[in-house]
Amino acid sequence: MEEEYLKLKRSNEKKKAIIIVLLFLVIALVMLLVFICCGKKVTTPKEEYVNTFKYDGSGSYGVAYATGYTVVKEVTCDDGMDCVEGEKYNEVLFYVTSTDSEDLKKEINSWYGEGYEGNKSISLGCYNNVVAYFNAADTFLTSEGDLIKSFTLSEEETTKIISSTVNHPITLRLEKYKLTNGTGAPMCYSNFSKIEVAK
Repeated sequence: MEEEYLKLKRSNEKKKAIIIVLLFLVIALVMLLVFICCGKKVTTPKEEYVNTFKYDGSGSYGVAYATGYTVVKEVTCDDGMDCVEGEKYNEVLFYVTSTDSEDLKKEINSWYGEGYEGNKSISLGCYNNVVAYFNAADTFLTSEGDLIKSFTLSEEETTKIISSTVNHPITLRLEKYKLTNGTGAPMCYSNFSKIEVAK
């Protein structure tokens, strides 16, 4: 009698063990199916590069996307420059290698004049741990009549911009606000009001 009881007990334990194993397998299978169906990597859509930049010879404004690389050039302030004479600045020059904005190309060419065959660049301001620059626009006008405003890029964007090279270019989103009246340009001036790394 006792022997039959032990056999029955062992049989029940085996059944319980099998049921537990089956439950684990079912759970694992369900988790696998959930991962396959719902666990796909979600990618952020790439920013659509829409150029709205307009250049008509007398003024320019809008957004332009440009791909290129930067070079940091040491510049010494001298007579005729709006800065402290003799002081050195690290100017950040952005050399455009490609852009779909024909008006941006016209704008850049207007700075250098016809017949210029060297590399043409856009000044992004100055570099001293971070990129900082000045820009003038109608929207910046203060009660004192000042049109110029200062900007500072984040350390993250500065690193991306400064580390770009010919072989590892970067695409920038350049936005220029309307400026109807001319104004002086201090050292570290950029022709663009908003400079961002394109996503």
